[in-house]
Amino acid sequence: MHITLPAFALALLALGSSASTLPAKRSLPQKRATHYAELDLVQFGPNSTEIEKRKSIKYCFTGPSEFAACIAVADFTQQLAFNIASQFKGDSDNNDCSGHSGSLDSVVWYVYATTSGSRCDTTAELGTFQGAIEKYIRGAGGEICDVHCIRLTHDGTFTGWLALAPDGQTLDRSVCDATVFDTGATCDTGGKNDV
Repeated sequence: MHITLPAFALALLALGSSASTLPAKRSLPQKRATHYAELDLVQFGPNSTEIEKRKSIKYCFTGPSEFAACIAVADFTQQLAFNIASQFKGDSDNNDCSGHSGSLDSVVWYVYATTSGSRCDTTAELGTFQGAIEKYIRGAGGEICDVHCIRLTHDGTFTGWLALAPDGQTLDRSVCDATVFDTGATCDTGGKNDV
């Protein structure tokens, strides 16, 4: 499946993987579903002062996968999204597609980018990255369960990849790339008009 979007897009794949139990985690009953979602944002215009969100979210689901542990992140979602967004924006400003890891409290992430162009950069603003990541985390109920693979695109050749998980997971490109992401799923849409 190839997704071409005219605007900044956030797409995710929550991957089932085993996780060691940490004190900050709570165990959940086993569930049988892998969750995909795709979030579109209107392109950040050159004269615009705020990020406008589109009216719908495309969400997809398929199985099987087992969710073992979750970390509640509702209390620090904004800071988490800002830290990850800052890594993406800094890498773009430095024309850097290599992978970088980070962590905050009991959440770890791995970010990198791919490009079909000569430079590894994007015109997406820091706030565009942050808003998309924050909206995704809030949409996941303010919890990070197992490994999430999130694809971020913006008009042009840049594709950002984010693997996000509770501490204790080993994250790298192998858990979040086009091969892992582009699997079949059943999809539907929803958004502002469904609230």
